[in-house]
Amino acid sequence: MRAQEGAVEWERLTGSARISDRPVVLFGIVANGGGQASTVTIYDAPNASGEVFHTLHVPASESKPLYFFDRGVELDFGLYLSLGGSIDEVTVFWAPLQRG
Repeated sequence: MRAQEGAVEWERLTGSARISDRPVVLFGIVANGGGQASTVTIYDAPNASGEVFHTLHVPASESKPLYFFDRGVELDFGLYLSLGGSIDEVTVFWAPLQRG
C-alpha cells in the first residue's frame, strides 16, 4: 500500500522491497518485530546489491522506530529495504529528492 500527502510518502511493507530507484530523502521507518529478534537493512540503492546505509536491529515482538527529523537523510541512488528474520511489517516515510 502506498499513500501520499504533500511531498512526504509512506509505504507499508511485509517483505523486502524497492521503494525507489531514484534519489530520495528518508525521514524514518518503524519496524514491527515478530517472534524472534530480526533486522531491517536500509540500502542507498535500488536493490540489495548496493551500499548499506544502516541496519536496524529489532527485538522480538517489539516495535523499533528510526527517525531522521526535520530534513531527513539524502540517499543518492535509491531506497531498498531488506526485511530479515521475523519482521512482521515496516512502515517507511520518504520523499523524492528534488534537486535544483
